[in-house]
Amino acid sequence: MLRVIFCAIGLCMTFMVRSQCVNIYGNVTDAYTGKPVAGVLINQKMKGKSQPLSRTSATGQYQVSLACGAESLTLEAKGFRSQNLPVNPIGQATGNGFQVPVKLVPIDKQASDQPYFQEQQQFVSISNGLSKSVQRATRLFEVTDALTGKNVAAELCLFYTKSGKKDCQQLSAGKSGYEVDFTSSDIVAIEVKAKGYQDYLGNLIMDQLDNKRSKYQIRLSAQFNILSVTVNAAGQKVDCQLSGSNPIALASTDGIHFSSEIPVPGNYKLAVKSESGAILHSKALTASNGMNLYAVKVHSPRIAEKPELLVTAIESKPRTIYFDKSDYKLRAESKPVLDTLASWLNQNPSGYLKIIGHTDNVGNSKLNLTLSEYRARLAYYFLEQRGADVSRVTYTGKGDAFPAAPNDIEANKKKNRRVEIQLFNKP
Repeated sequence: MLRVIFCAIGLCMTFMVRSQCVNIYGNVTDAYTGKPVAGVLINQKMKGKSQPLSRTSATGQYQVSLACGAESLTLEAKGFRSQNLPVNPIGQATGNGFQVPVKLVPIDKQASDQPYFQEQQQFVSISNGLSKSVQRATRLFEVTDALTGKNVAAELCLFYTKSGKKDCQQLSAGKSGYEVDFTSSDIVAIEVKAKGYQDYLGNLIMDQLDNKRSKYQIRLSAQFNILSVTVNAAGQKVDCQLSGSNPIALASTDGIHFSSEIPVPGNYKLAVKSESGAILHSKALTASNGMNLYAVKVHSPRIAEKPELLVTAIESKPRTIYFDKSDYKLRAESKPVLDTLASWLNQNPSGYLKIIGHTDNVGNSKLNLTLSEYRARLAYYFLEQRGADVSRVTYTGKGDAFPAAPNDIEANKKKNRRVEIQLFNKP
């Protein structure tokens, strides 16, 4: 079992790997306010059974390891509509980490004379003691997108408790809605279905026959569709874009993990571009409902040529920084070491750096190789952020293949969780 930590913008998150295929991390926010949602329960569904994985932190962050064969991920939180995300790997996604930010829509709470979610139903008694002069209530049902407020084409069904009557209507996006005259108090079940949206199951307590006309707005949550791409670009800066009538730029916080919501499932073309705009990789892909996960490795000609430079090591031993178990977050004591190297590189135009990441031998060797590369890559990006000329820097990961000490006791394993940086000069 390997304890893995993923980091983004200084945030590190820990989880245990148990026969997982992919690692998912991100943040969960309120769709209306943008504020983080804490305590969200995250479950994975396998063979029809739901298995709890984790909860979001106080800042709304989460991290989970999806087992091979996981069908979907479900997020549930008190006061919010649940979100179900089918898992759709594209190609070989196993062993990679993917960024999946999620928005949750608040639920409609039980109230008199307003539709609300059935899960909020509490015991209620309808009184028949209304004045004889109050005979009806006219209500217009509109179905809208929960985020945009625009009308949605949908099927609206009303189920009346007292009479057992079922009334279904097809609503178009261009019409104002469906108007109903209520002539008696009742509890009405509401069911709404619309393409591209999650089903709405709600109730209405009709106990105000006020001889007035008013409007009900039933807000649907769109089916959440996202493309998450992990790019191993050998150290160079890249951008990801989906082509189409309206091109979509994928966002990233670390230059490795990219993601974007996609408007509708369908066929897209992904392009991974270099900083100069050159296309390094392109792929036609079919996006489905839920999470679409794709990992790609692109090769940089510039990076590939670096090892062939005729350079001479100027120190007998490499500079070394160390990491916590299964982690690739920089320790505080490592940053001054890297700051010194950034200054040295800028002051020596003929200088070069070679960064090599290593791990101990605990856990899966393939995951250790990925972790070692993340450690080396993090050092590379730190140097870049400090203004170093990273065109003279290469990095790679070696996993657990080259230990600095025997992996027999914890004290020795600590020596192997490292990144070595060798200084060179071009003759």
